[in-house]
Amino acid sequence: MKRQGFLQVSTLIGGLLVAPQAWATSILGDNIQGVLQHANLAGFNNWNANANPSPTLAVVGAGTEFAIPAGNGNFGFAVASADFGADTITVTIGNPSAFGDSYVGFFNMHFSDLNYSGPITGVSLINSTLPGSPGIAFGASTIDLTLPTGGFIPGGTLYSASFQVASATVPEPSTYAMMLTGLAALGFMAYRRKPQAAQVS
Repeated sequence: MKRQGFLQVSTLIGGLLVAPQAWATSILGDNIQGVLQHANLAGFNNWNANANPSPTLAVVGAGTEFAIPAGNGNFGFAVASADFGADTITVTIGNPSAFGDSYVGFFNMHFSDLNYSGPITGVSLINSTLPGSPGIAFGASTIDLTLPTGGFIPGGTLYSASFQVASATVPEPSTYAMMLTGLAALGFMAYRRKPQAAQVS
């Protein structure tokens, strides 16, 4: 019985030691994906200038990760960008042109492969100059933002919004190793210990 229990503990410890780490210690330097959809252009990824619907890849920390420059034909004079920090996202949408309004409606921004220190547990609005309240949804490694514009963006207007990302903390591999080494030692000591109770004849 003791030997069986020790083997079970040893198997559990071995499995935990070789289990892959699903979450990075920082999102900086990670490869992430983004899709931007305009209200009237659903099914396209506007980060790709409507070239195809596949996600756009970016490396966090290499400047502004996603951006649409003015005059690329996506939606009039409108521009958009998304910039990731260690635990923040700043997005902008606007119309830098002085020639008139640009109809935008709203943007849907979807980001995936966001491997923070653990699964995402919350996304909160820090500040916003948008004419309406942004919609926020998230999964373990995804974030969806719906950014209203009020329909038309006047020329020379730039809206922005910043978001705080909260994530669960996953211990470092070294922490797991120390904990499991201690458990292994306790298991071995329990296996080796002799019964102390006197036998009754």
